[in-house]
Parts: sequence; C-alpha cells; structure tokens
Amino acid sequence: MLISVKFIKIVLPVKTRWNSVIMAMATVDRIAPALKKLRDDPLFAGLIPTDKQFEAFKEMLQPLQLIKQKSELLEREKAPTIHLVLPTLIKLCTISRSSKFKTSGNTTRAVIEAFEFALTQRIKDHGRQMPSVCFGNYLHPSFKGSLLNALGQDYYDQTVAEIKNLFPEVNPDSQNVTQEEV
Repeated sequence: MLISVKFIKIVLPVKTRWNSVIMAMATVDRIAPALKKLRDDPLFAGLIPTDKQFEAFKEMLQPLQLIKQKSELLEREKAPTIHLVLPTLIKLCTISRSSKFKTSGNTTRAVIEAFEFALTQRIKDHGRQMPSVCFGNYLHPSFKGSLLNALGQDYYDQTVAEIKNLFPEVNPDSQNVTQEEV
C-alpha cells in the first residue's frame, strides 16, 4: 500500500510546554489522509480514529491555534506588546460571544468555554487593574481605550484619572488661557 504523504514527525506533548499539544494535534491533522488509509490494514485495526473523531479533532484544533497565535504574539521578546495585552485578553475571553461560536460544533464550544473559564479565573479583570495595560490600551492609536469598558466594567474613566495623576504639575485651569492673557 503506497501512500503519498510527506513524512513528518508527530510532535509529542510535553507537560511543561502547553503549545506542544497543539503542535501534536496539527501534525496528526496533516497526516490524517494517510492515517485513514492505514485504518483498513488489520495491523492498525482499532488504533486509528474514525472519520467523526478526526472531524472533532480538526474542529478542536481551530480555537486552540487561535489561542496559540495570541499567546505567541504576547511572548515576543523584541516587540513592544504591553498595548496588545488587554485587547488580546479581551478577545480571548469573549470568543464565545461571537456569531461564529454559536454555529460551531460541540467540541469547539466546549474547548472555548473551558479556556475562557480558566483564563477568567486566572486573570479576573483581564489585566485591566494593571495601570500599564490600561495606559497602553488608552494610548494605542487603534484602540483609543475602547476595550477598557468591555465586558460591562468601567476602567476608562479610572485610566484617564490615573494618567492625569501622573502629571500633577499640569493645572487644568491653566489650559483655559484667553487670548487677552497671552
């Protein structure tokens, strides 16, 4: 039985590197056609997933790859990322509110809901009580503080007040100078 699939090594999951699970799943997904052909061989009977299991596997891989992509964005060493932290956390914690989520399969919904729950337990305020994260979102030209009020919490006014407190020497009344005073 000749199978024309480029050989790739399946990455084994490692406990200390969560992305390794996604990498293992991605390699299995890539060689799924070859594995399906091997399923007919009595030597592999019962060891290869069914078509339905492969579909569930592929569906589960999609949200995990999105999470991996966002994680890698935040882990960059030579790129400023503080302004990306809050938007990324908010987006990851609100995947279940998207229209695509509502039409996705049970496996995808279960993965996303479990991830969102775990993330919100770990970072209850999505980083919005960290001034540097809030400042970054407020000052970023694309976001302009738009995500500070996401999920029904009001951090926008609090962030503006904290930024003003950084510059106590600037008197708001002195900015209202009339033409005659100049």
